Amino acid sequence: MKKNIKQIVAIVSLVAIVILIILFFISAFFAKPGSGNIFFALFFSIIAIPILAWLFLFCYGRFKGEHTMAELFPKNYDSDSKDISLKNPDGQSFTEEEITQAMESSKK
Repeated sequence: MKKNIKQIVAIVSLVAIVILIILFFISAFFAKPGSGNIFFALFFSIIAIPILAWLFLFCYGRFKGEHTMAELFPKNYDSDSKDISLKNPDGQSFTEEEITQAMESSKK
């Protein structure tokens, strides 16, 4: 079974999070005085791993030029042309050039 890089990152991240959560609870119940640094390091790691995984997937998609789950604002491509277009609720589409011109004229 061949796995791509995105699946590997997701699986490794999930395994790491599960291990860290288990260690987090163990350290919470069996903590000695002064072991607050370990507790906070585990807490920080539980938060940081999903963020780093998302960042990796986002950068991977950008470098490959692909749409990934991590994309914040996927681009809408007009079916007639390869120009990037944005569509408003009325169904009108604006090209990137028209949007840029409107933004520049609003600054004046």
